[in-house]
Amino acid sequence: MTPELEPQALALLGAPDLAERLVRDVAAIGVVGEDGNALVGYLAAVSHKLDKLDKPIATLIQSTVRRAKAR
Repeated sequence: MTPELEPQALALLGAPDLAERLVRDVAAIGVVGEDGNALVGYLAAVSHKLDKLDKPIATLIQSTVRRAKAR
């Protein structure tokens, strides 16, 4: 990260609406109704950057397939 971007990144991390912004961004790329999974995915993705963790967080998201009604 460049020194110029660091203040913006720290401001984003301190934003009180960070979780809502992450969910909104994931929805903007077409993932709908997966708010919890979006947040878990974000935490897993950034966990490798945390010095205090020996191992990054691993996730497994299992889902059932829903069949659309034929009309």
